[in-house]
Amino acid sequence: MIRTAIVPVAGMGTRLLPATKAVPKELLHVFDMPVLERIVEELVTAGIEKIIFVTHPGRKGAIEAHFTPDPFLEQQLAAKGKQQLLEKVQRTHTMAEYHFAVQEEPLGSGHAVLQALPFLDNNDEAVVVCFGDDLVDTGSAPNAVEQLLRIYEDYGCPSYYVMSVPREDVSAYGVIDPGPGYTEGDAVVPVCGFSEKPTPAAAPSNLISIGKYVVTRPVLDLLESQEQGAGNEINFPEAIERHRQAGNPVMAAVMDGQRFDTGTHLGLLHAVVHYAHQQHPDAVAAIVRPYGEA
Repeated sequence: MIRTAIVPVAGMGTRLLPATKAVPKELLHVFDMPVLERIVEELVTAGIEKIIFVTHPGRKGAIEAHFTPDPFLEQQLAAKGKQQLLEKVQRTHTMAEYHFAVQEEPLGSGHAVLQALPFLDNNDEAVVVCFGDDLVDTGSAPNAVEQLLRIYEDYGCPSYYVMSVPREDVSAYGVIDPGPGYTEGDAVVPVCGFSEKPTPAAAPSNLISIGKYVVTRPVLDLLESQEQGAGNEINFPEAIERHRQAGNPVMAAVMDGQRFDTGTHLGLLHAVVHYAHQQHPDAVAAIVRPYGEA
């Protein structure tokens, strides 16, 4: 079973400035908890016990502080009898075993993942990689990471988490080729190729990668030997594609649910409304109704 996850959170969040000038975008709130805490809950629900955050020097303190104990705060909550808040705060730093790596230079997603490798154990033959922007709500179905782990259990190979988008939007994403046997509605598909930000005409499909993966040791080994590409960056999915091109199987879980890109203003707002509505449907409906009518 996979018990370790790498969570790269070293981005500057420039699309959300000025809110992210002092606060990491992953700590912005989606209703009642930060984006990153929702991702941690998803991982823990799937059975992950150890999480390695990859931050950059200017953000390490805030993220580490959120996921480590604050004795003074906890003492104050206890003294004031705020037991529910105390339990919520304590749960944040007890859900998993946390480690913190630092990406000193912004050299791409693959370079960020590489910074976590010294924290892996010898028995970590495969790990989950979750980037800090994407929230996925699968409703009552297994969550996104649980779906990826099921693929690993069934096939023993790396996997992408993907979703379908209008073909005119594919040029902003990495796109998989599911091969000629793909039928819309398939929950699991083989990966027969990967294209980074293709034009709509050149895209092999409309299935885009949305920042959740299972990767095996051979993929991580390839990542260590990978040369810098465009923009002097090391692109993480390229290592998975090299592994596939060497004749190894790669699979993808096709999302059935809702995805929220919390790295944009509207995506973050959509996520806030969605998760708030789950807990307070009448209140949220009353708030948004006038705008819907307009």
